[in-house]
Amino acid sequence: MKVTIKDVAERAGVSKTTVSRYLNGMYDMMGEEVREKIERTIRELNYKPNRLAQGLKSKKTKTIGLIIFNVLNPFSSKLIRGVEDVCRKKGYSLFLCNADNDSTLERKYITELYHKQVDGIITATVGNNADLYKELSEEGFPLVFVDRRMDEQFGDQILTNNLEGSYNAVEHLCKLGHKHIAYLTAPIHGVSNRQERLEGYKKALIDFNIDYNPLLVREVSLKEGDGYKATIDLLQSLKPTAIFSMNDTLNLEVIKAVKESGYKIPDDISFIGFDDTDWASITNPPVTVVAQPTYEIGVKVAETILKRIHSKKKTKFATTIFDTKLINRKSTGVPNEHVETTEQDK
Repeated sequence: MKVTIKDVAERAGVSKTTVSRYLNGMYDMMGEEVREKIERTIRELNYKPNRLAQGLKSKKTKTIGLIIFNVLNPFSSKLIRGVEDVCRKKGYSLFLCNADNDSTLERKYITELYHKQVDGIITATVGNNADLYKELSEEGFPLVFVDRRMDEQFGDQILTNNLEGSYNAVEHLCKLGHKHIAYLTAPIHGVSNRQERLEGYKKALIDFNIDYNPLLVREVSLKEGDGYKATIDLLQSLKPTAIFSMNDTLNLEVIKAVKESGYKIPDDISFIGFDDTDWASITNPPVTVVAQPTYEIGVKVAETILKRIHSKKKTKFATTIFDTKLINRKSTGVPNEHVETTEQDK
């Protein structure tokens, strides 16, 4: 039997009017405790508002939800700008949600955006919410996934060729003669772009007949200072001749750790970072990077969700993959043999 708004109200111990206000995003008209109680009840009863009855099939709200894994990441700011520029020109407003790398918070935002009656959701998913995205997709609700691939496709996907980008970076270092290449990454499990970048790192080593050493790969949280500590430990214990870092959040911490350890880039340590933000070209030395066309990705994401929103017939989900570009600046060079010879190299 289908769950109704009356069922939700009775279970939560509030009026139908209060539940209706919650569904319409009128949170200022109720206390936090009541709001959480309604949210919990909706989840327990698996209640789905009747969007037809709410008029969403015939009347658009001209709003789009955008869930970002972390708004402080420089990748995010350029992506958001691209999405916003297109939406503004088309008369759409954005509801921006910062999931802060928290899948529970992402889940909360998915539900809230749906209840706010947005016309579609763009998501750079944190993970672990496939069941909810599947429900929305089966309903025909417009979804676009950006940067991170889902195991099962529930909407259009706009991605970067992460494997190729990572491969090109490590290939560049290998051609310079490096064999001890460290790799710093955020936690990999369940995050497709991080998995693909590690895959590219490994593939390049294989192609240059260099044994993969898992000790040279460090997974670190994105808490401030963790990348710095991991780099210090690498420099002291394994003495790599080159370091490759998987995003801008880590890039700055790696550079700081290398310099404060008394090493020079690239004389002592070569360095390549994934992502190209403004500081990378003006720091000393300018950093060699794997660049993503982040703004253009944002534009494509917005165009894709708008096309899906206005489509009168259901079409097969599409996947668009953007290429990366290795920008060779001045942070890489031939290896400085301060590395201690291992048994493997004798």
